[in-house]
Amino acid sequence: SSGINAEWLFRPGDKYSDPQACMADIIGHSALLITSDNFVVIQLRSQTVGEGAGMWHFPGGHPEPEELGISCSEDMAETEPGKIVDEIYDSLLREMKEELNLSEEDLSDPMLVAVGKDKESYYKPE
Repeated sequence: SSGINAEWLFRPGDKYSDPQACMADIIGHSALLITSDNFVVIQLRSQTVGEGAGMWHFPGGHPEPEELGISCSEDMAETEPGKIVDEIYDSLLREMKEELNLSEEDLSDPMLVAVGKDKESYYKPE
């Protein structure tokens, strides 16, 4: 175990009187991945991740703004909205390939079911 967990990640925020100060307010996504023989794929999270350590979950992650050349909110404001939406889908496919060792040919096009924000686990105030 590396000793890195959510508590460790929140510590630098003490310096700013905001436990979330050094963490991102991200958009996350998960995939309900159904195999060709109708099984659902779930994964067991590592004990060393910052959130949901040791929990079962659907494969997923989050979009990477850097893939679009976005490094700050000003860049995002100038980015074509369609490219941002494409990155949400493209990043989901990348996660499936990386986490499950699948090729692009193994996957069908993703279909968006819902987007949400988990206030319980991201600890971000309104």
